[in-house]
Amino acid sequence: MIKLVVIDLDGTLLNEDKTIPFENTTALKRALKQGIHLSISTGRSYVSGREFAENLSVAVPTSYQNGAVILNHEKNPPEVLRKVLLSNEIATRIAKSAKRNGLTITVFRDSFSLPDMILDRIPDSPYSDYYAKNEFRIRLVDDIGEHLKSSGIIEISLEGEESRIITSLSELKLNDSEVTVVKNNQIENHAFYEFLGPGVGKEYALRFLADHLDISLSEVAFIGDNFNDLEAMQIAGLSIAMNNAPDEIKAVVDHVTKSSNDESGVAEAIDLIMAGG
Repeated sequence: MIKLVVIDLDGTLLNEDKTIPFENTTALKRALKQGIHLSISTGRSYVSGREFAENLSVAVPTSYQNGAVILNHEKNPPEVLRKVLLSNEIATRIAKSAKRNGLTITVFRDSFSLPDMILDRIPDSPYSDYYAKNEFRIRLVDDIGEHLKSSGIIEISLEGEESRIITSLSELKLNDSEVTVVKNNQIENHAFYEFLGPGVGKEYALRFLADHLDISLSEVAFIGDNFNDLEAMQIAGLSIAMNNAPDEIKAVVDHVTKSSNDESGVAEAIDLIMAGG
């Protein structure tokens, strides 16, 4: 029996207008009435994702930035239950390699205030729409390196041709005790990779939530759509992908919805869960 449902935001709970369809909200309320716990697990930072957790009145802790930050929204201000930082030495190495390989670097130093994205340029890439929509979050600086010299870095993301990112990874020879590398997204031959502190990822956040509620992973369902959801889907008792998910994700989950995120696919997933999976 599923006791906890954890849901990704972008491409899953949210439609392309970045709102929660009415059908999804209605389905989640039905699940809550049945005694099912709900939580959100997102790659977004707190300032970017908090409104959705607050609007849904999520009582279970919420995971941000792929599990680097976990917050209890029942406290005001939210209580920080987990916060994992990336060392400035590792961050500097990543940034230097990224520059050599012509990649776009975004630094996240603060989850709790705007602007929370530090860049030295806005690239012309398949992700141009992402940068445009997040313009209010972006602080442009002359020298990214100056913002990597002290502790407090939550994340660095690299965007560009995936082959160039792979080259950087090969050069860096990073290990799991230093950093967590998460492939977030891919458009054409470009990709977004995120570099976070050790022991970060949606799968770690999922284990944290299960322990917090004293339930087993077999009693958890994870609903997502993209590469950064994959590891959490693989350890959840029930994994459900949106119809808009990449084929690589669809191939490894328990169920794929007939509906996309624009067609209230989460409502379909919730109905499946409440019917017994």
